[in-house]
Amino acid sequence: MFKIIIISLLLLSGCSIFRHKDFISVDSFPRGLEVKKDGKLIGKTPLFHKARLSSSPEYNINGSLVSPIEKCGMQWTDPLVDKIPLFKTLVPDVLTKMMTTLTPINLVKGGKYECTALVRKKFKSESKKAQCRKFIIIPPPSERAATSFQISNDWIEENFKSKKSSCDEVIHPKVAKEHLEFFGLNHMNRSYGIKYMMYGLMARIGYKFNSTHLVYLYNENQTVTPHIYDIHTRLQNAKELETPFYTTAKDSKTNIVWDKFRQAFRLVPNSISLRFKLRRWLHLSPEENEKLFSRRISKVKLPPSIVMSNIEYPLDSWGTNFRFSPSLSYKSWDQDYEIKYASAMMVLKLFGHTPIGTFIGRLGAGVAYLDTAKLGGGYESKQGLAVAQWGGEYYKFLGERAFFKFGFRRNELRKNKVEDGLFHLKGISEIYAGLGFYFPEMNSKIRSFFYD
Repeated sequence: MFKIIIISLLLLSGCSIFRHKDFISVDSFPRGLEVKKDGKLIGKTPLFHKARLSSSPEYNINGSLVSPIEKCGMQWTDPLVDKIPLFKTLVPDVLTKMMTTLTPINLVKGGKYECTALVRKKFKSESKKAQCRKFIIIPPPSERAATSFQISNDWIEENFKSKKSSCDEVIHPKVAKEHLEFFGLNHMNRSYGIKYMMYGLMARIGYKFNSTHLVYLYNENQTVTPHIYDIHTRLQNAKELETPFYTTAKDSKTNIVWDKFRQAFRLVPNSISLRFKLRRWLHLSPEENEKLFSRRISKVKLPPSIVMSNIEYPLDSWGTNFRFSPSLSYKSWDQDYEIKYASAMMVLKLFGHTPIGTFIGRLGAGVAYLDTAKLGGGYESKQGLAVAQWGGEYYKFLGERAFFKFGFRRNELRKNKVEDGLFHLKGISEIYAGLGFYFPEMNSKIRSFFYD
């Protein structure tokens, strides 16, 4: 069973690599030129197009055929501009050097080292054309969504409406809320700014909304300073819309401990997975193990379980955060004894994001219900007891929603004695693997109802 699961996960991971589509940035100088793909008009530069680089796509920009190139590194120079965009790394220089020398390169593809697909064409004889820009506001940090939305409204009124070009558009974070929430971008952002965002994530946002610029609004004592970045080049080229302004929006003062808990607490799950038990242990004394059954129950058929939980959308870069969430579980198995176990706990999850996936450390405490019966009759015990849990998990997204995970959990039980004196059950451990599906939309709606 173990080998079958591992082989399946490797095949799924491999398929996800081969089927992966890149969000390709297509740009030109001057901008505003028509772009065709396979003879069909797909828009005007600049734009993002979703395609597989392995298929060697060609784009027709104003009659010239152009193929994508890959730019890799911690920083890269756009072929259409003369300087390296300001894009600071978050890791110390020593780690930067270490990351850029690791092999194979796929281990650090992501992080602040990433490979980006670009289509670029420069025309010397073309006259400059009017460009229609579309700005999307990244939700300004705030204790409440209403305050964040008000700051966004004020920028639109104070700067955008009076200084925009005739065909410019803006996307309010209230309109884009659900999709931004999908990537963990909301008004409770603790990591706010372009230096925290992967170019791949910018490309996804640009593709989804057909947007050209990201708007960041920094609020300090009700004075807001806008920073606006071109998604394709990562340069600040909309200076006329970056004038600081005063906002009437003001957060109410709250207890800092409660505010941090509110940001981290997640009542409603945002993922569902089919979890396969690879190994399970009952923790008994050595003498009891010999009398009853082996410590590792490897021959028992452990049916897969359906698990709903809270996870973080992977950053594909170095980063940490945490969450509190309730956990409900039920499991049963038999070998000499039939054991049914149910628990309810509050769990602290510590997320460690890396370029190759996300790791979780978990600590939990709560109550459990244990129903033990000897097969063939003659004994049955039902009791409630306290339980603590610790463990670790790794998960990797195969696409935008599907992911696989692999982990270990140990449940520590208050020393439990079965009434016929045969054994003391001190804990339950298991190794598992699973396939899951990510759906943060419901979580967002529920949190908005209670907090916003």
